[in-house]
This record gives sequence, C-alpha cells and structure tokens, in this order.
Amino acid sequence: MTAAAAVAALSESKALRPEVNEQLLLHGTSPDVLFSLLSNGLNERFSGTNAGTKFGDGIYFAEDVGKSDQYVTKDAKLEVSSELHQRLYDAEQRHPGSVYYVLACRVALGHSMRTQVGGKGAVSMDTGRPCFPKTFRELSPIEGVSPPIMHHSLIAETGRDLCRYREFITFHGEYVCPEFLLA
Repeated sequence: MTAAAAVAALSESKALRPEVNEQLLLHGTSPDVLFSLLSNGLNERFSGTNAGTKFGDGIYFAEDVGKSDQYVTKDAKLEVSSELHQRLYDAEQRHPGSVYYVLACRVALGHSMRTQVGGKGAVSMDTGRPCFPKTFRELSPIEGVSPPIMHHSLIAETGRDLCRYREFITFHGEYVCPEFLLA
C-alpha cells in the first residue's frame, strides 16, 4: 500500500481526532523488529536501538516518506523460518526480493513544542525555554497550566527544507496506534 493509499483508507475508516491533535505519521523500521512492533506496539523504552536519540528518548515519526527512509533497512529475501515472513507472504503474496517497511501510525500529538536544536540543550522555538529541563524522556511543562502538565510531543524542524523533513517525537507509546504497514 502506498502512503497516499494509506491516507485514503484512513479517511474512509475513521477520522483523525483533532481534539488530541491526532496525525497520521510514518515510522520507518527494520525487518528485525517489525514483528515485535506489530505484535506489541511501539515502545519508547527501546528508543535509540535502531537509530539515534537526537531529540530525546522517544518514538520518532515523519510526515514525509523521504525522512522515514533514513530509518529503514532492507529485507533482501524471503526466509521461510521468519515468523514475519510466514505471516506476510505466501503463494499469492510473494516476497518482492527487496522490500523496506514503514508503519503508518495514528499519533496523538496533544500539545506540542517545536525545536530546531537537538540534544539535551534543545530549546523551544516558541518560548525559548529548555525542551528537556530534567530528563531526555520528558518534555517541559506547558506554560500557564496548574497543576503542571508536560508537553505531549516534540516537533523537530531541521534541515534545509524545514517543512518537508520535520520529525515528530512522542515519549509515550500509548499515544501511538499502528494503522497500516507499508512495504
């Protein structure tokens, strides 16, 4: 399924929830962990095991498949002993020989903050305050809210084309629901 087909299928199924800033975002992955992700969901506690954690110990998403491509690894051939391959491929749906996997996920971004700076010294583009005042796993509190509620997600706007290659990071797996597998 193409990314455009996934968006069309989602719009036919159930609408995104604007009250929680829900977005359909892409998560590139490797065949080694795909079966676990499909079985157990995405888990922020495994952040950094496939790629870095430049913007915190969270789950990384993109809105452009060109950005997701940076996180995928090739599934080069059918392996009959692979549980993933046993479930995805058969006589009718053959392994294409060279495939990459991307999950299209519903992600509740909630109240986001934006940054252009990576690392523990990242600052909000909106307030100038630190994104990570205590740990690399939790964002700063939303201003003017009592008792304090932490921001729910981080939007990293980096690169030459700031709008094209934004990354969306959430620090709680329960905000994420894999909706489609794109191969």
